Amino acid sequence: MAGREKSIAPMGRSYEPQEAVGAGHARDRLRGQPPGKGIALRAMKGAPAEPRPPAPEGRMPAAPGPRLEWTGLPIAERRIPPAPGDAGTLIILTHPACLLHDPGPEHPERPARLEAVLEGLRRHHCDADWREAPIVKLGDLRRVHDEALVRDVLEADVSGYRMLDPDTVMCPASRAAALRAAGAGVAAVDAVMNGEDRIAFCAVRPPGHHATSGSAMGFCLFNNIAVAAAYALDKHGLERVAVVDFDVHHGNGTQAIFFNDPRVAYFSSHESGIYPHSGAPYERGAGNIFNALLPPGSGGFRFQNTWADDLLPALDDFKPQLLLISAGFDAHMRDPLADLMLETEDFGWLTGQLRAVAQRHAGGRIVSMLEGGYDLDALREASVAHLDALR
Repeated sequence: MAGREKSIAPMGRSYEPQEAVGAGHARDRLRGQPPGKGIALRAMKGAPAEPRPPAPEGRMPAAPGPRLEWTGLPIAERRIPPAPGDAGTLIILTHPACLLHDPGPEHPERPARLEAVLEGLRRHHCDADWREAPIVKLGDLRRVHDEALVRDVLEADVSGYRMLDPDTVMCPASRAAALRAAGAGVAAVDAVMNGEDRIAFCAVRPPGHHATSGSAMGFCLFNNIAVAAAYALDKHGLERVAVVDFDVHHGNGTQAIFFNDPRVAYFSSHESGIYPHSGAPYERGAGNIFNALLPPGSGGFRFQNTWADDLLPALDDFKPQLLLISAGFDAHMRDPLADLMLETEDFGWLTGQLRAVAQRHAGGRIVSMLEGGYDLDALREASVAHLDALR
């Protein structure tokens, strides 16, 4: 893009502060605002967008405060041996039911999102082990969700559109999609833990990281990544599971579910001032929550600095036995719902860093699940870059 330097830095862990990118305020983009993402839907239908704060100017300061460190309960490290087979093998789980969940005309979380992802992956990763996502068991949902929410999603009579909140809409096909999306994560955990392959990507929707124990919200019905994490703890006896979330919106639901569970560490970078207005650095849980707020217009330099200097070292200290990724690509510069201004290469860079952590501590085992991303071309490109780096 003219007038903007590429934000690619060497693949190291230490970075010098760089000039802040200020292009975010100059583009006519839509931002999520209170009370939720619903205002973004209204804006996409023609209403004027809310005023946007100016992007940061001048040199980016070093990250304030002490380095983030794992301060949860001391647990003796139990290394997971590498999975057999070629390090480049990859499982992709998806299901046609996930294409039938339709929140309505002009809703950003539309079936075309998954179509774009699948198109890119079939073109560039056709040699992967493609599998059909199974239906999740109710017991796996109930580990992280209240019975009332499970019943509300699965048993309510939906003949047309049913709004669960201003942003989250069900149609008659939504139940099947939600069951397959959550089931994909469980099946992926089994696959990587049983040694079938060491890396799995779940190309499913609806997304999940905003759903709390008791509420569907933010386009999410069930919290797919939380279901997978709780399953890994219970069924595979793991003691340390990490959830890394680079979606531009904070995964408030994932954080809330594991806020007081030191067996699960949550690491998130997200844009400040947008939905769901959570994820401050002082939200630490049982010492297992690690949040980094990034201002609009941060770009790749600041994003990579933040992960290299703060979040990746803390993740290394935690020594995860399994790495789960909430892979949202709405921090991309072309996305209509945010202004973090990342490029496709930034997602590939971080994914490579995460893969290295998994190789050091988890036998290379990674399960990644699709979250947000609302520009179809950017979503297609970034998801391919993500899987390129995973392999």
